[in-house]
Amino acid sequence: MSASRVPVIDFAPFLHGDAEARATVVTAIDRAAREVGFMCLVGHGLPDTRLEELFQAQRDFFALPDTVKAQAAFAYDDTDANTGYVAVGKERLDVKRAPDLKESFQIREPALYGQVNRWPPGQEAFRATAEDFFAAVSDLSMRVLEAFELGLGTEPGYFRDRHRTHSQILRLLHYPPLPPAFQAERGQARAGGHTDYGSVTLLFQDDIGGLEVRDADGKWVPVDPVPGGVVINTGDIMARWTNDVYRSTLHRVRLPEQSGVGRARYSVAFFNDPDNDAEIRVLDQCVSADNGCRYPPILTGDYLVNRRAASY
Repeated sequence: MSASRVPVIDFAPFLHGDAEARATVVTAIDRAAREVGFMCLVGHGLPDTRLEELFQAQRDFFALPDTVKAQAAFAYDDTDANTGYVAVGKERLDVKRAPDLKESFQIREPALYGQVNRWPPGQEAFRATAEDFFAAVSDLSMRVLEAFELGLGTEPGYFRDRHRTHSQILRLLHYPPLPPAFQAERGQARAGGHTDYGSVTLLFQDDIGGLEVRDADGKWVPVDPVPGGVVINTGDIMARWTNDVYRSTLHRVRLPEQSGVGRARYSVAFFNDPDNDAEIRVLDQCVSADNGCRYPPILTGDYLVNRRAASY
């Protein structure tokens, strides 16, 4: 896989085109999910201005004093909540390496989980911007799942019907500037090698870069930022659902070599997971004589609690 193997796909014909145009987009998305597990969508309908508003809001938030951010601290004793602020070095996505060099803030669906979302005092504008973006990207993620249904040949609404309680997380990420020698000497990464837990992830990058995916030969390949693009990757639950027909690809965030002493990096990730009581059972159409059923059924909630607990 080369950088060009992470395909850039225009999503606009799927959203607004006729049946033939939609089918062409579905074919491209299905192929990318099978061959790479990553793709970049443009023409997705989210205005650049809305994304820039969120990036500015998160830059302002992460610039707040640590004492203020700590008032919205992640509740490590409540993995069901899974919301709040996580300081630098508190998370370890690659359990074999040092903690990740990033801080983050995450929320869940405001209408359903507003009581567990944690907000620092006096940050009403930040909250409004984050909640507004949450609603927009949630809608987009469901359209991506619709494309997966069509590509896999499931019954209409198969994935949508199993994502009804909005087990979704919006995560804002800040990677502080660091010298390249830091990662070379100490073996730390901005985010260690990992796969995502859920169904599908939508990632918005700034222009710094650093996202890498591991190809079939074990080489790390950069996923360069595309202006206005959103990176889509399939997670472990989707791979399990599809009997590994759709790939869940190992990825990480490193310091780009050309960045010199390094610059701060910001990104926005949106994770769409199935309902906690949804049974993840391998799809019949993904089982064949050459690819027998690899996984027993499991409830989403049981799977995710175990995975999240191992990261903190």
